[in-house]
Amino acid sequence: MSHQETNMQDVLEAVQSLSTHMDAQFTRIDGQFADVRSEFADVRSEMKCGFADIRSEMVTKTGLKEELTQMKSDLMTEIDRFVVLHQTLSIELVALRSRCERMENFMARVAKQLNLDFQVT
Repeated sequence: MSHQETNMQDVLEAVQSLSTHMDAQFTRIDGQFADVRSEFADVRSEMKCGFADIRSEMVTKTGLKEELTQMKSDLMTEIDRFVVLHQTLSIELVALRSRCERMENFMARVAKQLNLDFQVT
């Protein structure tokens, strides 16, 4: 072989080696892209699940309004019950005071009949 053919052969081998090396690099990069695609798919799947959970917990404006209206109604009912209890307590207190006054007056008359000193405090 001539010197020129040897040089050509060396150049061809170098190009072949470089081509093989570049093919290996591209294969490695393709693998990395596949990993990234897989990770994106996992993230997308997790986000879909997360959004589904959020959507299931979300309340519509109408639903919120209905819930607040119900809470307001329940609160008003409880306030009405409290007012009725307060009125009943006030009535019972007036009746008890009246009864005590009658009892004190009765005791004062009995004490007067028996000539006892009885002071109402």
